[in-house]
Amino acid sequence: MLDSVIASWLDSLSEREFDEPLRALLWGQRFADIHFVHGVSEFGRDFIAKRTEDGRPLQYALQSKAGDINLSAWQKIRNQIEDIRTGDFSHPAFDTSINRASVLVTTGRLVGDARLGAQTYKERYASEIRFELWDRDRLVEPIAAAPGSALAGRDEGPLLRILGGIDSDEVGEAELERFSRRWIPEPTDPVATLNPATVIEASVIANRLRRVDRLDLSCVVALQLMRAAFGAAHGSDAAGPLDTIDAAKRLFVFYATELFNRIDELHLSPVPFINVHNEFGFFATYSVRSSRIIELLGLLGLSRRESEDEDETPIVEFLSRFMADQPGCAHPCRTAGPSR
Repeated sequence: MLDSVIASWLDSLSEREFDEPLRALLWGQRFADIHFVHGVSEFGRDFIAKRTEDGRPLQYALQSKAGDINLSAWQKIRNQIEDIRTGDFSHPAFDTSINRASVLVTTGRLVGDARLGAQTYKERYASEIRFELWDRDRLVEPIAAAPGSALAGRDEGPLLRILGGIDSDEVGEAELERFSRRWIPEPTDPVATLNPATVIEASVIANRLRRVDRLDLSCVVALQLMRAAFGAAHGSDAAGPLDTIDAAKRLFVFYATELFNRIDELHLSPVPFINVHNEFGFFATYSVRSSRIIELLGLLGLSRRESEDEDETPIVEFLSRFMADQPGCAHPCRTAGPSR
């Protein structure tokens, strides 16, 4: 049952949505010195990491893709893998003095002649570099069952129940909060740690919420993951909780950005904003929705303000208009309607 849940989750992920789960998976598979290097200068790498195998360190470079890969897509990816094989990488954590491995990670499968192309490449350059393919089928097993990694050793019942509740529209913030308490280490634990499964589990839930158009709750799940990480970090000098705090922030930014990108002019006028949801009890939910938008987009704007590469101005401008035009922002009990 859990295998099918993980497979369905992988099928629905976007490329950047998989970044934090992949990082957690590497962490759980005993990789170290993990760095996310995606960007204009990654030269075929999304992650670099190291792992000791057979007593020797190995430098990994991983390229992550979402969905199935056909021959045309493989030929483009092959050029990126060639950069890993033939070139060096100007990152302080990339060790050019040790053997290296390149990994193509995809949430789908290689289809058609792409499978033959990858196999031919692996055999041709076997003496120079280890090339591996981690596709959907290979990812399901370590995420769902591998010891010390992903979701192994967890009671899967609560996760399956919360996912079923999301699909039947029976899960709200209160249910998510109660569920997320299991991510917080016990205070009696002398060295509080966060299992990599926590990030995977949060990602599965947030993705399922996105699929039922509850991006606001996807953002909430990321914040609940951050709460658990801060709980684990309190009084501990372990690196795991701090890494999870960063992962939670990136998950929040991903979902909050998608939420912001979906907002349009309908959100700036009270009656259309109410009619978008068309639900009984709108007189109560209208002000709640207004407050939630302010909260989530405000946090996104603060996150962008901390970043040198992001501009918070569009968010600030939208929130200024939103709070001026939506009466529900002024008082939680005030409803939209003609002025008197």
